[in-house]
Amino acid sequence: MISEKEIRNNLAEALVSGQMDEFEDWFVAESWNVHRSQNVSLQKLVYALELRLAEYSSGHLDEAALREELRGFLGVGSLNIEAPPPSVVVQSGSSLTTSVYQDWKRQPADTSREAVIV
Repeated sequence: MISEKEIRNNLAEALVSGQMDEFEDWFVAESWNVHRSQNVSLQKLVYALELRLAEYSSGHLDEAALREELRGFLGVGSLNIEAPPPSVVVQSGSSLTTSVYQDWKRQPADTSREAVIV
């Protein structure tokens, strides 16, 4: 029986290579009896992919939308972080001299940013 990992690996290869027709042929042949599987997660993945491929075949999704939908099944995402990492302001003695350290590296950080001591 086909596995989720196998589906995702073949899907990733198809998205990279652009050989979606070959993926669809393989997928249809390999997932034919998925209803016999006791793996509900596998069934949901197969049925969801079948739906997207059917939407594409009937013209409800264009190729770009199909590829975007299929990428979502890979479990891969991107993370865009615009904020700087957390910082700690340390006051040394009574001189109000401060050092800014990035928590995650414990190295001096960019001190050109304004720091507020509360």
